[in-house]
Amino acid sequence: MAVTMSKTDQARLRLDVFAWLETRMQEKGHLTWDELRNDYSFQGYRIPLVGQRGITNPSILDETLCVQTSFRNPYLDESTDGPIQYKFEAQHGNTGGSNKKLRAAMEARVPIAYLQGIAPGIYVAWGNVFITDEDLIEGHVTLNLDPAAGLLAAESAPNEIERNYAIRLAKQRVHQPKFRAEVLLAYETQCSICRLKHGELLDAAHIIPDSHERGRAVVTNGLALCKIHHTAYDKKILGITPDYVVKVNSDVLLEVDGPMLKHGIQAMHDITIHTPGQVSKRPDRELLEITFNEFLKSA
Repeated sequence: MAVTMSKTDQARLRLDVFAWLETRMQEKGHLTWDELRNDYSFQGYRIPLVGQRGITNPSILDETLCVQTSFRNPYLDESTDGPIQYKFEAQHGNTGGSNKKLRAAMEARVPIAYLQGIAPGIYVAWGNVFITDEDLIEGHVTLNLDPAAGLLAAESAPNEIERNYAIRLAKQRVHQPKFRAEVLLAYETQCSICRLKHGELLDAAHIIPDSHERGRAVVTNGLALCKIHHTAYDKKILGITPDYVVKVNSDVLLEVDGPMLKHGIQAMHDITIHTPGQVSKRPDRELLEITFNEFLKSA
């Protein structure tokens, strides 16, 4: 690739990276180290998006392209409830080495990608992330994963109730990619009801909705469901018992319709769902019971 690249082409490359990451995330909910290292190319040239360093600075770009954290990382980003504090590379001082292009991205308001490790060699990606602040004394920059939502919460909400609601929505948007990746990984990228394995058609469904006080974005409060069964679960067309058995609404069982209802919904009655092999990641039976009781009341 050319030694220099115009600002316009640099912007195009970034947008292409963000689109590529989004497509891969939609397909299966996560990316692997090998994919990030070897699979991305721009105009015929391969560009690694991860490396042994946490900050990826291709020579053709004036500012950082990606930052990453490993599964067990030394950075201050354990919580994604809001902006993330990302540590400078200490060996270069806070203003030298790879940190120079990182700070340049902040100063020029150039978006970067954030790659968060959730398991060995497995990452969740956020594109269009802005660096909104730096602390040269503590040695970190601040990453805002959802700047639009943050702006709404901080400036546009007219009162405390709406401000809190906006903040909750922002948290949901930030949590969702990680939650989806962890759930699909646990369920081996297949619907727990029908076993469909097309990742782009799968959702990470909450057993207890995140609007509920117990509706946390954790694997044990999640089910990998295809989009049809996700909607059917949310709309109480079907329920799942604490013993992991699917029950279809009795009225729906009596309906006569096309093959989708017959084979996609009615045939699922009384089957046992597929659950993660790791016991600690299986659906929380107590949460299932709460939702199943609501299903019974609706039926």
